[in-house]
Amino acid sequence: MFSAFTVKKDIGKPKRWSGLGPVRIILIAVVIFILASPSHRQALESFGHRFSLSSPLINGIGIVLCAGGVALAIWARRHLGANWSATPSLKEGHELVQTGPYRFVRHPIYSSLILMLFGTTLVIGLPGLVLFIILTPIYIHRINKEEDLMTKQFPGRYEEYKKRTRMLIPHIFTCPRRQRTAARR
Repeated sequence: MFSAFTVKKDIGKPKRWSGLGPVRIILIAVVIFILASPSHRQALESFGHRFSLSSPLINGIGIVLCAGGVALAIWARRHLGANWSATPSLKEGHELVQTGPYRFVRHPIYSSLILMLFGTTLVIGLPGLVLFIILTPIYIHRINKEEDLMTKQFPGRYEEYKKRTRMLIPHIFTCPRRQRTAARR
């Protein structure tokens, strides 16, 4: 849902279909179809309620996590400014942003999306978990592409930045697979 609100329009520029853009469009279309169809919505609701942690406390925590994710995404997007892009890419005059939420994590927008997915899982149960399981690896893949681009664009500086900040969760997640791969090179 966040993706639909953050699509940047480049008037006069050719549109590129790269990476996972088409996958995102298909997923959005499927979700809209499910939500728009009364029979599918009823089936999804009954399926989700059977496998949910339904309680006011859990729902409240999920809603707070979703709201926190939205706030984090807005904060991160404001600090990125003109450097933001819907697909992993570099722009002319691209800067290495290290302010705002980028002081704590290298990819706060992806952190916010995963936080919103987790909050959604707490509220709607299994359907949210399925989305979480499908989308989180897609986000990790995109993060890895962005890390490669940034390492090439800012040699040395980005490596230092990576040493100071975590990938997604402050003080916790650094994606050890990528570090082992880089150490072998």
